[in-house]
Amino acid sequence: MPDGSMFTQSMVLSEALKYLFNLMVVDPKCDRPNEENFSEEKKTEATTKRFQSLLPTIVSILISIPPTPTNPLEPPHSHAIHVLLNYPVSVSALLVTRSQQESLLNVLCQILDDTLKYSLNTDDEASDAGLSNGTELDEIVPPLVIVLTNIASTGGEARAALKARLLPDAVDRSQPLDKGGSFSARLIRRMTSARFPHIRETVSQLLFVVCNEDPALLTRHVGYGNAAGFLMNRNLGVPSSVTGGDPDYVEVPASSTPGVSSTTSSNGVSTAATTKPSSAVKNEDSNTRPSIDASAGKDKGTSSNRRLSSASSAINPITGAYYPDPSAIRTAFADMTEEEKEEEAGRLLDMFDKMRRTGVIDVRNPALEAGLRQRERDRYYDEQEQRE
Repeated sequence: MPDGSMFTQSMVLSEALKYLFNLMVVDPKCDRPNEENFSEEKKTEATTKRFQSLLPTIVSILISIPPTPTNPLEPPHSHAIHVLLNYPVSVSALLVTRSQQESLLNVLCQILDDTLKYSLNTDDEASDAGLSNGTELDEIVPPLVIVLTNIASTGGEARAALKARLLPDAVDRSQPLDKGGSFSARLIRRMTSARFPHIRETVSQLLFVVCNEDPALLTRHVGYGNAAGFLMNRNLGVPSSVTGGDPDYVEVPASSTPGVSSTTSSNGVSTAATTKPSSAVKNEDSNTRPSIDASAGKDKGTSSNRRLSSASSAINPITGAYYPDPSAIRTAFADMTEEEKEEEAGRLLDMFDKMRRTGVIDVRNPALEAGLRQRERDRYYDEQEQRE
């Protein structure tokens, strides 16, 4: 580049990537005599073959050029991700080496993590450190999430690696799973985002795919409260672990599970070959609260259904957090002043009243119920006095 040029290498590369993206979109629509009888799927495959030699270069761009941490989805990375959308994952696996695949997954996950951290930390407002336009964010982030979903849909080691990064088993369950500053907590918060509907749908689909498209496994990792809308929109129902019935199978450590043998792949990744237990462990008390297994170990996508352990710690299936210790609640209540107790009671009354007005539940105000009972008692005593 000559000195004083208004163009930079990044600008030229971005324009070349945009040009390539549009070429691949238009190419299947071109009339070719030898492809007249091709179906849409065959035309897409033919287009992929014509452009497949460029795929390693696209991957190299994402791996070699470090993204800006505070705004990682800026050109040329955003354009390279758009180009990846045009390549079937099956073709990508053949043209990219295993080490490149691992590096690509790490880079894409890091870009998503940084974007959520600096631009989408809360649903109320976008961070000034990153992209600030909500509409723009809802258009720029989904392509990255879709690429990760396509990679996870192939299963195998790619899905296992993504699950370990996006929804690790070792999480802090002392608070709801959507709270905190971890990568998984930021992703889970996006599942209920009202401001960014496209991000909400694509992130929910990504987490569903890495959970083997198993509603029970998704609920275990994100909490039913965060997954309810997504599952309802797809008519997938409520997992039995939430309703309190016979709990669904979940993963448990291979070292402690009968019928499970551990194997190691050629690249050193440990996987588990599983078999279904011959008998299921039932809940001993049908009146206990529904819970899911907190001691379940890592699942690598090899199986999605193994029974819960009845000896596991009780977890609230709605939030994914441990149920609070009753003794701790009693201690906290004992330490409250009378004014604090009255304030807490007032908040509860307002909550009941709001749920009644919105039709969530048909419940009477506890204070009103108490007043009615008191009036009934007063009337009874008055009648007794009159008779005497």
